Amino acid sequence: TWSLRNRTNCPNCPVPREWGGHWKYALFVHTFNTLLPPDKYFVEHPEYFMLNEKGERVPQQLCTTNPDVISIVTENTLAALAENPDANIICVSKNDGGGTCVCPNCKAIDDAEGTNMGALLHLVNKVAEAVESVNPKIQVTTLAYLETVKPPKTMRPRNNVIIRLC
Repeated sequence: TWSLRNRTNCPNCPVPREWGGHWKYALFVHTFNTLLPPDKYFVEHPEYFMLNEKGERVPQQLCTTNPDVISIVTENTLAALAENPDANIICVSKNDGGGTCVCPNCKAIDDAEGTNMGALLHLVNKVAEAVESVNPKIQVTTLAYLETVKPPKTMRPRNNVIIRLC
């Protein structure tokens, strides 16, 4: 009743269908480590992870423009949706704690868009395109969080992308 009264959609407080229902998440917030686990990939593929300001690859966040990252994240997003057939939303979002990749590709997008949301939205839009081809009713969400709060200059989210302020 609290969720209904306050118009929230908390994954841990599902509203029964007879009361109007709720959105069911396949994955909920800070999902980079779930979609591309550092313990599985970092040693052999540090290029999948962010390049920091010191020029070091660190597993804090993903390199969101790396084509292999896009492929793996897409594959694992689709797998999570297949494992949760009742879900109608999935989150593809950066890990908690901040940080963003400054590799030449990510930096070029972010510089052109005037925000670190540019490179993140690049990844999210690619994943959302694949999700839409499998099930156009599924929504893909990401977070406007820390460095990614400012909206991009020209890049826009796909119709099945929801950006939530965190």
